[in-house]
Amino acid sequence: MKIRALRLTISFLFLVTLLQGCVKDEKPSPEEPGKSVLAVVNKGDNSLMIIDRRNYAILGEVLTGIGPHEITVNGNGTALVSNYGTRYNPGSSLSVIDIPAMKLVGFIDLPRIRSPHGLVFLEDGVRAAVVAEGSKRVLIVNIETGEIEQVMRTLQEMPHLVVLNEKKGQIFVSNIVSNTVNVYDVNSISGVKMLYTGQNPEGLAVSPDGEEVWIAERVGNSLSVVDTETLEIVDTIDCPGAPLRAQFTPDGEHVLVSISLTSEVAVFDADTRLEEMRIPLDYSAAERSTPEIQNELKPVPAAICIEPDSSRCYVASGNSDLVSVIDLTKWSVSARLRTGDLPDGIALWDEN
Repeated sequence: MKIRALRLTISFLFLVTLLQGCVKDEKPSPEEPGKSVLAVVNKGDNSLMIIDRRNYAILGEVLTGIGPHEITVNGNGTALVSNYGTRYNPGSSLSVIDIPAMKLVGFIDLPRIRSPHGLVFLEDGVRAAVVAEGSKRVLIVNIETGEIEQVMRTLQEMPHLVVLNEKKGQIFVSNIVSNTVNVYDVNSISGVKMLYTGQNPEGLAVSPDGEEVWIAERVGNSLSVVDTETLEIVDTIDCPGAPLRAQFTPDGEHVLVSISLTSEVAVFDADTRLEEMRIPLDYSAAERSTPEIQNELKPVPAAICIEPDSSRCYVASGNSDLVSVIDLTKWSVSARLRTGDLPDGIALWDEN
């Protein structure tokens, strides 16, 4: 039996070799390109919309908790969404969503925590820093265990947004009402410093080299620049029109700022810190008759995210249910993407 089995094996291998020789000139089938998506949190629909960035097709929509606001995505395509809740029913959970599969994995409950808002994955992609606006806390949450690993008091009014500076191991949290920004050490998860800023700091942008953090100050109509080595504010830049959010282009050349009152995106030179131009987001006469434009309101720009190659920028406008796409080679709006009700947090994810 053993000899017969060996003979059969040899015959089978010979046949496979022969067949391989017959098809050796055929070209291998090209691999399917990985997903490149824009994830949009729709506050009014309690959902996360997933849009293909190649053709702007809507790939799917996943239900979240009540009143979702912000989003962060790790390298594997796991999204964490803060379920902020409503004014009369504050939220106390996070939604965990599998973007490649476009499905809700589950919820992480946050006992005795109210109104989670800003959040960002830490470098390991498993833990996330979460700002609990209603409880004046910063949490470190593990998405694999669902546990809150650490809780830090901000002792400030209305902590709102958070960014991670991977290069320096720092977390920055903006506190709107207190006009301050807290700085935490990632390794020890402890407070390092509190910075006094202009009025109503909101958006935070970290430079690609980790050397600076820019702070958008809505009521102050200004931008503060923080040296991340000394943790001192080294410059204050005039920025009229109520700036809400800011982002560095990945090439480090520019900082883009959403200007809420004038429906514009301001473009700053990152080195000189001078404003170079403003890109209007208001609709052209031709656009007003398209299906994407649902009302006559000017878009109020808020959240910003930018392509890894610095070619395009996406800006969410909750009042008009749109994401505006800006071509950063032409410095003008190239497309309008219709979203769900009240788009807020947005994020990009690319499948490797």
